[in-house]
Amino acid sequence: MNAKETNELPASTAHPEAVRLPDFIVIGEMRCGSTTLWEMLDRHPAVAFPEEKELHFFDDRDGRWSRGVDWYADLFKHIAPDVSAGEATPDYLFHEGACERIAATVPGARLLVILRDPKERAWSHYWHNIRRGRETLGFDEAMKAEAGRMESPDVAVRSHFSYVTRGHYVRRLEHFARVFGRDSLRVIFLEELIAEPERCMREVCAHLGIDAVPEVLTRMPPQRNKADYPRWPALSALTRRMMKAVRTNPLLAGPAAAFAKATRPLRTYSGQTRMDPETRARLAELYRGSDVELAAWLGREVPWAAKSPKH
Repeated sequence: MNAKETNELPASTAHPEAVRLPDFIVIGEMRCGSTTLWEMLDRHPAVAFPEEKELHFFDDRDGRWSRGVDWYADLFKHIAPDVSAGEATPDYLFHEGACERIAATVPGARLLVILRDPKERAWSHYWHNIRRGRETLGFDEAMKAEAGRMESPDVAVRSHFSYVTRGHYVRRLEHFARVFGRDSLRVIFLEELIAEPERCMREVCAHLGIDAVPEVLTRMPPQRNKADYPRWPALSALTRRMMKAVRTNPLLAGPAAAFAKATRPLRTYSGQTRMDPETRARLAELYRGSDVELAAWLGREVPWAAKSPKH
């Protein structure tokens, strides 16, 4: 079994104890506000991150795990020893094996998890894929196709199309808690971070063992990941494929980029997409059990519970 197929540290990565590794990791979840949390922590004078936000080492995207811990540690070498080093890759909570790899590499790391209403998370994830040209199915069709997609041997397929699957948060939280201990994890909610940023960030800073300084308490960063929405998803996907195919061709790349820019107002619109009420109700039913389990595990009601339809 090679390094890519196991959770054990690759043999080539023996390193001295003094090597720099993260003190904390934002492990998830995707489309739940990890970028906002990362930006708020990055303001802290006693916190530093690598230049690349999402390192995807422990989920082995593009074979990064098999590059070894020395490669990973090199991303943190510029961070002073008296500064708390962190990284934020929201796929870690979801991907099988990431938990064990983190434990094998940085067993003392503090872990942060940011969650949101799983219905809204699934919807945001779907439109993220539409904008990137990955998805051409309608949302209801994509939900029906998800079970088959989750059986794919391709980890990228399982990652990209896990709209509903990712929202069953508690099962993966329990797994991380078993491996790291419950006290190593801190769960916050995007809804509460938006409504009460000072309280939430004080809790985050306390979990990381750093002072709650004004830089992280005074304001929310501007909303990221907002974008125009494609009018025709299939055309959007085709345009992206064409742009990717010609981007290394010096004769075609310029004209293609100019064409894409000129036609963008025709192909996209600005605004907020809204989920069909029947679809929302179906999602609420799908998540009802896991939401109850999550509330019991946390010992508190989840913030979206009051908005969910009751039976």
